[in-house]
Amino acid sequence: MTNSYIDLVYNWKSDYASITDLQARKQQAATKLAIEIPSGPKHELEVIEYLNKQSNYRYTLLISRIELLEEMINALKSKPKKVEPTISEEADLLHIKKKGEIDALCGRLVNDIEEGFKIIYAELAETAKEQVKKVRSVEQRLRDQPKGN
Repeated sequence: MTNSYIDLVYNWKSDYASITDLQARKQQAATKLAIEIPSGPKHELEVIEYLNKQSNYRYTLLISRIELLEEMINALKSKPKKVEPTISEEADLLHIKKKGEIDALCGRLVNDIEEGFKIIYAELAETAKEQVKKVRSVEQRLRDQPKGN
């Protein structure tokens, strides 16, 4: 059931892709499947694995950033219960800060990876052009040979 939910929520071809608010999209998908919204580390890993299988790093990073933004907004909305934050609240804020740092690094990595692919594809395209030239020259030589040889 989780894979169906993930597909409904994160697949850009899903009927729910037009719902821009991620929480609303999650709620609609969960309602359709008559399940509670999955959460927790196991579910997060399943989502990451699903998105990585699509080999779309920009989309994976975008979803990650949307999730991070929602966490940050929820942290800003939460009202302090005391003047001093509890250890748990401090840990949550530290976790969000670390995720923000990781997000910045991921953004740079995605750009570097895509630039690397562009370079590799350019090199492959150049090699392919050279191979085509060689094939054409062989074909041309065969055509240019006098007939009957």
